[in-house]
Amino acid sequence: MSKIRQCLWTLFVAASLAACAGENKSGEENKTAADTTAKATIVAPDSGAAAADTTLPKTTIKFDKTKHDFGNIVEGDSAVYDFVFTNTGTNPLKISKVKPACGCTTPSYTKEAVAPGEKGFIRVKFDSNGRAGKANKDVTVFANTDPPATKLTFTAEVAPKEKK
Repeated sequence: MSKIRQCLWTLFVAASLAACAGENKSGEENKTAADTTAKATIVAPDSGAAAADTTLPKTTIKFDKTKHDFGNIVEGDSAVYDFVFTNTGTNPLKISKVKPACGCTTPSYTKEAVAPGEKGFIRVKFDSNGRAGKANKDVTVFANTDPPATKLTFTAEVAPKEKK
């Protein structure tokens, strides 16, 4: 029985030390070996869902461009654009989520991990139905990158559809 208590006490002390190791009086994040193995999630303010899994090793991402102008389109038409990116880091890049700012935008993206030096895409489909006028929209890409979130934006000038 004493060996069981001793093991439990050792586990309790180890857990307490690990919990204290993550605290910092200045409020800044500690960069320790424990940080690379602990699972942390970034939560989008209004979604309540995990946005990025930071258990993966960090890498870097470079988009060919982060802004796109669809130009003039007619209300009711859909416009599609692929934002192409390259994994410029040394670890595989995994997109965990792409969050549009509104329901008029539907994203899709490269689901598998992108090897260093390889390319992937974020496809945005903009539904202009009921959106006459100037449209300024964005999507946020969450991945194992530094920084963990990248904002992509697009614009369009939506002409009202003709009434019959």
